[in-house]
Amino acid sequence: MGDNDPAAVSRVGDTVRRPVRPWTPAVHALLRYLEEVGFDGAPRVLGIDEQGREVLTHIPGVDGHHARLGINHDDRTLGCVGRLIRRYHDAVAGFVAPPDAQWQFQETAPRQGIVCHNDLAPVNTVYVDGLPIAFIDWEFAAPAPPEWDLACAAWSYVPLYDDQFCHRYGYSTAPRGPRLRILCDAYGLADRTGFIDLIRSREMAQYDMVRLSARAGDPRFLKAWQETRGQRWLDAVAYLDQERDAWARCLE
Repeated sequence: MGDNDPAAVSRVGDTVRRPVRPWTPAVHALLRYLEEVGFDGAPRVLGIDEQGREVLTHIPGVDGHHARLGINHDDRTLGCVGRLIRRYHDAVAGFVAPPDAQWQFQETAPRQGIVCHNDLAPVNTVYVDGLPIAFIDWEFAAPAPPEWDLACAAWSYVPLYDDQFCHRYGYSTAPRGPRLRILCDAYGLADRTGFIDLIRSREMAQYDMVRLSARAGDPRFLKAWQETRGQRWLDAVAYLDQERDAWARCLE
């Protein structure tokens, strides 16, 4: 989801500044670990500025807010996304979180496993020459099974939305099942039993997070909930239920 207040994130030279949140120290520990082990697909932590904002390196490239440029549409790019996710999961496997780590959990999400990004999407990806090189916006990083992260990616990069949604936002409407297989093959997902159900659970967790956060008055989600009542996610789940058998056959 990212930080929905555009004023909350700003570019200053070759850096990105954003407010410090309760989970910021844990995320910084994660990003510093990734730097130590040589994973180059994430920003580096530079510290806290005089205004109390976190300072991260800016990664040059094109972010996926420009979906209509087609940068996230072709199969080659999708395969590269799967491999970049796997590189991250392999890199983070040895990370030990600080004992006092606070994470921003989705209410109904699992809470055990590696520290996943938990918001993998084209809008949180930096592309160079049409290929993904890094993931940004790590504020939802938290422990979860790696397949949970991949399920999030399947929704957003394949993407697993109906044609009307894809046309509205400039995404590909290529057959979803074969592209889902490309993502899973590139990632190296060996056991695909129940993966369609996991994707469904991941989307419902997103729906619940927006609904419950809006109910609690969180301004990052209040507007989205008031405007749509979460229909975007409910429609996506209905589309999955309609197409699940065809997608499952592609994963066999």
